Amino acid sequence: MSFLTEKSPQAAASDQEFHSSWIPDQDSLRDPVENDSLILNPMTLFHNLVKAGTEKAVEKGKKYNPLYDPATDNLPIDEKIQQEIINTPQNDPTGVDPKDAEFLTTIMKLIEKGTINLHQPSSLLNQTIYDALTPDAQGKVDITAFNILSEIRQIHGLQKAGYTQTFQIQNLVRQVRLKKEGLEGVSGDVFIL
Repeated sequence: MSFLTEKSPQAAASDQEFHSSWIPDQDSLRDPVENDSLILNPMTLFHNLVKAGTEKAVEKGKKYNPLYDPATDNLPIDEKIQQEIINTPQNDPTGVDPKDAEFLTTIMKLIEKGTINLHQPSSLLNQTIYDALTPDAQGKVDITAFNILSEIRQIHGLQKAGYTQTFQIQNLVRQVRLKKEGLEGVSGDVFIL
């Protein structure tokens, strides 16, 4: 009897009783090539494994959590591994696109000068052009400025932490640049970036 293709009579009866509302009948589970073997539904297989684990835990007098198997999930993560590997953004070996690198340099210079306040979206705006816009266009610019500023805060945090050549910072810079260019194509040179 193969574990993956056939079920014991007890397991079949248990599955039919437990899953009768959403498991098709046994005939529809039969393999069309080999009529005698059954194709197990993945949920049925999962249920059987959980049930087997529960029975083992009950034998030992312990509660069993199917989402936490102490045989495999109880190893602690070393703090060094946590900090150096898991929490570190991945570097891009190809480097940053020159257009994005220039844009990033511009953003960082404006932050260092104090021209961009990381908590004030209006510091991104070219006020004279913004004032000439219609109220609808100003609303779109306001929302975009808020979103761009939150991404600039993330970029600034990554830069300060020394993650300058990562995929994450590249994607954030590209998103800021494309949002800015997309809105300025409609509303004019409304951002100081």
